[in-house]
Amino acid sequence: MRRSDSNLRLPDFLIIGAMKSGTTSLSADLQSNPKIFFPSVKEPHFLTDDAVLTTTGRRRYARLFSTSIDGQCRGEASTGYTKLPSIDGVPRRTKQLLKSGARFVYLVRNPIDRALSHYYHLRRSGDLTINIDEAIRRVPEFIDYSSYAMQLRAWMNEFGPASFFVARFEDYVSNRREVVTDICRFLNVKPQPHLIDVNAIHNGGNSAASPRPLLKSLMRNVTRNQWYKMYVHPRMPQRLRNSLKPIVMRKSSTRTMLPNADTLKFLADCFRDDIKQLQTMTNRQDPLWDLDAPRSRMPAREIQSDLGGLECNLSAR
Repeated sequence: MRRSDSNLRLPDFLIIGAMKSGTTSLSADLQSNPKIFFPSVKEPHFLTDDAVLTTTGRRRYARLFSTSIDGQCRGEASTGYTKLPSIDGVPRRTKQLLKSGARFVYLVRNPIDRALSHYYHLRRSGDLTINIDEAIRRVPEFIDYSSYAMQLRAWMNEFGPASFFVARFEDYVSNRREVVTDICRFLNVKPQPHLIDVNAIHNGGNSAASPRPLLKSLMRNVTRNQWYKMYVHPRMPQRLRNSLKPIVMRKSSTRTMLPNADTLKFLADCFRDDIKQLQTMTNRQDPLWDLDAPRSRMPAREIQSDLGGLECNLSAR
């Protein structure tokens, strides 16, 4: 790093995923602590591209944290950081940029529930029209993004195991303040759990809207643009955003029912070895999830908003 860049403010920690596992709510809960700073730009994804390693890219990334104050622990959350093999090289870039002192939080959910939620997200947005049983077998991202040990191993190859806090979504939902307290201690920040609004749900999947079909491509190009994220969105008045929503967005459509029994078994078999590896990697004694738990009577709306409805409704990349 050049001498002129030696004072750049970069993140001390990252929330690296997983998609559809509550990372938006977790970010908000952590940010309720005045000793923790998150940028106004949601899911910046700077580390998904080698451009962040250039002088210009490094400075642009640092601008996200320029308004943090001394003594704050700076963080950002981007679920694209655990989307191998679709997005690769993120741990390597992170190691080059942040060196070895950074810490990481990985929020993981029952891999079957995450995969199903991912499908419903794409179905609702109009990106996927085939039925769930066919989609689960044809779209590899449903399996890849739920293969947590595979994703985490790439990170641990760059940073030691002590740099990671792996939290289960289910524990976070049932013991929200306790999990956030543990994460704060992991980050060496004094916990302030009383500041967390346990009734707040951020980006709940059931109430989310999706762009109208004719505007979808335009909306994606705009909202994923880094210039828009950094300079336009933070300065846009909330009243203006609210007035534009009915024009460009439509209400979510009703979601389809659960996959058939063969598909659920297929998913369970896909994840068994990976879950065992994750259990070993995180030094957990008890099984992380029961992949064979019956789901035949669970309504589709519950598989989306189960465990308190804490989902992040983020764009699949």
